[in-house]
Amino acid sequence: MSSLNEFSLTSCFLTLFFLFSNSIEIEAQEFEGKFMITKETLGDTTFFEYYVKKDKIRINQVDKEGNVLIYKLIDLKTNKIKLVDPRVNKYMIKTIISGKIREEAEELKIKRTGNTKKINGYECRQVMVVNEKKNLMITFWVTKTNSLFLSKLIRIEAKTDPILKYFLKTGDIDQIVPMVVVERSTLWETFSKYKIVGINNCSLDDDIFTIPSEFDLHRN
Repeated sequence: MSSLNEFSLTSCFLTLFFLFSNSIEIEAQEFEGKFMITKETLGDTTFFEYYVKKDKIRINQVDKEGNVLIYKLIDLKTNKIKLVDPRVNKYMIKTIISGKIREEAEELKIKRTGNTKKINGYECRQVMVVNEKKNLMITFWVTKTNSLFLSKLIRIEAKTDPILKYFLKTGDIDQIVPMVVVERSTLWETFSKYKIVGINNCSLDDDIFTIPSEFDLHRN
């Protein structure tokens, strides 16, 4: 079930990326519908289908033909995450546990460049986090927000998402969110790029957020 664990580390940032880009001032529960995001890296493109309804989120990882490889169900009311592999009819359940995020001894440079630009109609400023030891530079284009829901979700998902851990270092995440994130080397070689392909506001059936009864629970 290693693929499920890898998926859990990748998809959480993409959920946030969409919510921020689609609408800064609204809570996630106000959006109902589906959309797709692509994550482009040097050698591959990963496709993610998203379904959002109230406090439930489903994220499918699909191949180029649209076949679902694995998917993730998030219930923000119960703080449960279910990682599902339909190829073997198995799933895992994880609970969102409150507590401090484990800090690593890293020497980071935070650069507030003063550069600004409009993204999707929002005024954004550039903040860069540089880890020279890991040859890593992450650029966040951030804008202001009043959404406590989003800052809470960032803290939850930062426990497993390395990019969001870096975002926490930028400071005052209760008032800012990232509209765009670019992951590069310190020599400006781009590692990853996130792109929204399409957004469709529509009603969703509750069944899409359930696991088929014939699937077995995988226990660690």
